[in-house]
Amino acid sequence: MLSTETLDGMDFDVEGQGSVGCDDRQALSRRHYNTFRDRTLPHDNHNSAASDVMAWLATPSAVPRKHLWLGAILLIAISLPPRVAQLSNLSFHGDEETTALAARSLVETGTAQMPSGMEYRRALPYTWLNAVIAGRVGLEREASYRMGPALIGSLTPAALFVVGSTMVGAVPAFAAGALLSVSEWHLVFSRLARMYSPFILFYFLAGCWLWRWATTGRGRYLALGSVAFAATISMHALGIFVVQYAVLPIAFAGAAAVSVARMLSVAAIGAGLAAAYDRFFVQIPYRAWPGLEAGRQLARDDLPPVMPTVGSIWIVAALVGLGLGFAAYLFLRSRRDERPPAVPIVLCLILGLAAAMVSLGQLAAAAAMALVGLIVDRPGLLRMASRERLAVGALCVIGLAWTAAMVVSRGPVEGIKAVIYFPYPYAITLLQQQPATVGLAGVAILWTVFTRADAIPVRAMALSVILPILAIGAVLRWGAPRYFAHLYPFVVLLAALSLAGGVAWILTRAKLPRTRLVAATLGVSSLVVGSGLLRQHGVPQAIGVTTLEHGDPTDPALHARSFRADHALPGDYVRENAAEDDIVIAVDVLEQAWYVGEVDYWLRGENDAYAYLYSESDEPGVFREFYASSELLRSRSQFDRLLAENPDRRIWLTTSGEIGPDDEVGLPQELRDVIAYAAATGVEKAVGRDGVTRVYCLHCE
Repeated sequence: MLSTETLDGMDFDVEGQGSVGCDDRQALSRRHYNTFRDRTLPHDNHNSAASDVMAWLATPSAVPRKHLWLGAILLIAISLPPRVAQLSNLSFHGDEETTALAARSLVETGTAQMPSGMEYRRALPYTWLNAVIAGRVGLEREASYRMGPALIGSLTPAALFVVGSTMVGAVPAFAAGALLSVSEWHLVFSRLARMYSPFILFYFLAGCWLWRWATTGRGRYLALGSVAFAATISMHALGIFVVQYAVLPIAFAGAAAVSVARMLSVAAIGAGLAAAYDRFFVQIPYRAWPGLEAGRQLARDDLPPVMPTVGSIWIVAALVGLGLGFAAYLFLRSRRDERPPAVPIVLCLILGLAAAMVSLGQLAAAAAMALVGLIVDRPGLLRMASRERLAVGALCVIGLAWTAAMVVSRGPVEGIKAVIYFPYPYAITLLQQQPATVGLAGVAILWTVFTRADAIPVRAMALSVILPILAIGAVLRWGAPRYFAHLYPFVVLLAALSLAGGVAWILTRAKLPRTRLVAATLGVSSLVVGSGLLRQHGVPQAIGVTTLEHGDPTDPALHARSFRADHALPGDYVRENAAEDDIVIAVDVLEQAWYVGEVDYWLRGENDAYAYLYSESDEPGVFREFYASSELLRSRSQFDRLLAENPDRRIWLTTSGEIGPDDEVGLPQELRDVIAYAAATGVEKAVGRDGVTRVYCLHCE
């Protein structure tokens, strides 16, 4: 794919002169260009160190237009079939029906609203797209609502190559596109009737373009980034993290091409707009819905506190304040540093926050701050820590004291958990989910920390992944892996850099000419990717996702469930056989609101359902789900009253394969007893193709 002409036509950032393309390169002295080229490419040096090979591959580059088109078309051709094939083969699951209900309403009534009448504004542009497609393909077909994400998901690997080559070299950028094209996780999102596929694409584009604006000063990147940012925040509230790319250059000496004030202004305006859009547009229908506060009163919070070592918010605030004071002290001592003032400020803040976390007994948070500092400026951080040896020693003693106190008071296991619990360790969750990809990304981060401090875009990508993980972990004790999906393209870029670097380093031993080295690196990397050796990436995984059937086992870390439940067959049976005055109960109320229509009761534990409930003043003690207006059936006694009050009416109960047998929050034991009673005394009318979801009919003798 990439020839000698491609390498000669790449854009390189030459010693701070900005991006230099094919035409501009002729204006450089031949000696200057050759010096840079010899420093960057391992071509004739067959004993190149792995670090040098990685440096060559990490150099951001722009590929000639014809090669961009060829690479992009190839990636789209690979990505499209597994994303668009058999989109109606499986019933809706997860939250797919939520978006579909709003889109169908938009076609039928002109307003995106739920069956209850509540307006639905989340990812509204995506709902419009779904409505356009469904209006032409068919309102009742699952494929109508999955086609948009599938097409957008098919474009994302190509975008990762084209735009990603401004963050790393063309070879790892193409490898990243190949990784994403056969990524099982991305395929799941692309075949899901939700907003995650466009959210991933727009977040990546916005981040790269805002970084390019801040590091080149070119207004067109700010314009492109602003458009992509608007699309990102319209998809998901987590899009607010995009603003970090506008200010990340502040952390790296010499990286910024615009003033600090402009970068901070752009980030502040973007964050303000994102927050305002969510609060004053997306959330308005929820706040306007009557009786929502009553539902939240049902919640029982059995989770441990966010910061288990210190319970008082005032103590936390005081120690964080002392940490910031320590940061100010460090900055005053660093004023004579030769580097720009912004870099010491960043390092001082990092050390100050690390000191605050140690004082609070949160050693994992302190270690995370240290990692961030190493990525920003390892020599500077170590030099500053060496200069403040007394303070560092005191913090080590405090950390050991906290650990000892927690172990003595809570036992070894719970004591260690207490000092590493904050922020919630989502990085470990993601590593367990995708060990190969996250592990390779970690290798790239360690490489740039310890060997190549000049690989600034790689360091920036590392920060852009780590900081949101830490921020979300600081405020949310448990969130689904999908909350980190927007970071995935950057993780894949880092992983592809390690993969291509390892392959290229091995191939340098074969003494290949430079042109063949590039081709061989691409070829071998593509074979590794396609083979499925990286576990959650490969042609076998792509085929598996495309041919998935109801009841087939799946990886819960990627699919959110251990198998694919069937809501369609049971729901269709109830819709076709239930009379108008029959009572319908569903464990999964919104899935059956799509397939059955009106659902009277939602069988669910109140501690799982509280966030979706409201209670009106004219129905005291009655709680309803705000999307479908179904009454919450939350106890066995309530079910018994329903039976007693309706001895002559048929009652249909549809279970759900999405509720696991050990889910005591979703279905407490007394509600499982309700299902057991229906199975014992009612008639089993239908069984889903998953072999788990069932329809029982009471009073149907």
